[in-house]
Amino acid sequence: MRHFVELAGLVTEGALAQVTTSVADLTGKPPRSIEAFLAEHREQLLAPVKSYFEV
Repeated sequence: MRHFVELAGLVTEGALAQVTTSVADLTGKPPRSIEAFLAEHREQLLAPVKSYFEV
């Protein structure tokens, strides 16, 4: 729990706000928002997940 609190503090302070070109460099595509990602993958994310033990 302590690590979560420390991470939340770092986020609040802006310590993790650095913008890089890593996504574009690795994928050749610009980064997108979490909202765009969730909208694009809505069906897959809401689909029921089969248990490992289901046949």
